[in-house]
Amino acid sequence: MSAILLNSQADAVTAALGNGNDAIVTVSVLAADGTIGTGLGIGDFTVYTRVQAPGGAGLQINNVLEGGDPGFYNIHLIPMGGTNWQNGTYIVGIKVERGRKIGFTVAKFEVT
Repeated sequence: MSAILLNSQADAVTAALGNGNDAIVTVSVLAADGTIGTGLGIGDFTVYTRVQAPGGAGLQINNVLEGGDPGFYNIHLIPMGGTNWQNGTYIVGIKVERGRKIGFTVAKFEVT
């Protein structure tokens, strides 16, 4: 299995206490050989909720969009089960897997 190098930055964006709007994790994807990761879709990404605000739900991927430049993706996250955001810290692990290539990153954001 080959490595995929990932970096990430997260922001609550329009996610706020009491709504179910998207929070966004922007991920850059680069193969270990220097190839930029393009053409990825929602099925190539997995989210793992590591920390959720008290009373908050785990998170799921609502959408994945290429971020305008090659190798950048905006991962749109929402609370599971149609629930709403709670005040506090969320930490997520993001896995990208395509064929025999795999990579992981961690991102943190605050909902207020």
